[in-house]
Amino acid sequence: MNLNSVLALNGDACLLMEAGNYRAAGKLLVDGLAWIRRQEAELELASEMESQGKHVQDEREIKFEPVRIGLKDQGCSSFYLYNWSLLVTNDTQGEAERSANLHNVARICASLLFNTGVCFQAIGMLECAGQAISMQKALRMYNMAMSLLDLNYEADRLIQLAALNNKGCIMASFCDQEGVQNCLASLQYLLTTIDATTDVAQREDMLEIRMNVALLYGEPTHSPAA
Repeated sequence: MNLNSVLALNGDACLLMEAGNYRAAGKLLVDGLAWIRRQEAELELASEMESQGKHVQDEREIKFEPVRIGLKDQGCSSFYLYNWSLLVTNDTQGEAERSANLHNVARICASLLFNTGVCFQAIGMLECAGQAISMQKALRMYNMAMSLLDLNYEADRLIQLAALNNKGCIMASFCDQEGVQNCLASLQYLLTTIDATTDVAQREDMLEIRMNVALLYGEPTHSPAA
C-alpha cells in the first residue's frame, strides 16, 4: 500500500457513505489510518531531512471536495449535521505520492479521521443501541482530526469548520448548551477568516455551516476579499 492507495480507500469510503453504508466505509477508513500510522516514523524522518535542505519535495497542496452522504434524517436537533464526506479533488489526487510532505500527509490523515467521525455519528443517529458510544467515538475522531490541522491554510480551516459543526451537532444531541455555544463561537470566528466571496465559500456545504451559525449564534462578519 502507498499514499495513493490510501486515497483510493478514502474514495471508496466516500461512495459507501453516499450510499448510506457507514460501517463498511468506516472499516476502509480505519485501514487507511492504520497504514499512515505505520509510516509515521518514515514520514517524520523525511520531514526532518526536508527542513535541513537535504531533500526538497513538491509543495503542491492536497485539497478536498465535499460529497453528500446518504443520511437524510437530521433528527430533532436544531444544530444541523454537516452531512458530507471529504474526497481528494481530481486535480490533486495524482500528486499525492509526489507531494507527500508532512503537511499534506497530516491533512489527508485529518480528512480520513473526519470521515470516520461522520461514519460513527451517522451510525449513532440511525441506531438507538450504542448511540452514546458511537457519538463519543465521533467526537474523538473530530478532535484528533483538528489536532493535525494548520489553520494558516484555508483548506485546513474548511476541514476544521466541518469538524466543529459536527461537534456542535453532537453537543446539541447531548443537551450540552455550553458545548454548543463554544462550537458556535469557534465556527463564527473561523468564518471571519475565510473570504466569503470565493467559490469555496459559496459551496453548498459551506453555506449550510454559515446558516447554522447565523440561525443559532448570529451572522459572522465576513472577511474582506483579498
